[in-house]
Amino acid sequence: MTEERRFLAVMIGGKSDDEITAFISTLGGMEPVIDLVFALMPQELDPAAAKDCVLGWEISSGDQKVSYRTEIRNGVLTAEKKDPGPDTTATIIIDMVEFLRIIIEERDAPKEYVLGKFKVKGDLVLAYSVPVMFPFKEKASLST
Repeated sequence: MTEERRFLAVMIGGKSDDEITAFISTLGGMEPVIDLVFALMPQELDPAAAKDCVLGWEISSGDQKVSYRTEIRNGVLTAEKKDPGPDTTATIIIDMVEFLRIIIEERDAPKEYVLGKFKVKGDLVLAYSVPVMFPFKEKASLST
């Protein structure tokens, strides 16, 4: 787990939606925070567990939306800030606060999907495997 992700976990863990939104505002708003998350995402990928795919991400907060396209090939992830496009294997549509809670592992992604907290367009089986490709808890316990 990167230091930046640990920082997010400390700052937003256990906080209300309003508190998280206020904190995000102090960092310059939704867009720079999402940009940082996606810039760090290649470091978090476990190449051994990675599956070749194209994942789309549509992350929203109120009337604002940020879209990313991530491509995983041969254990290497590239991320581009752009519309995911029609060739994505799966697109995850999620609220900013929920996204952050999942990436700091305060919430379990498969459970949150079942509860209707976010949507998936495309390959649901692949979407369920995303947490396996980014084993944050395992990396955190190895580096502490």
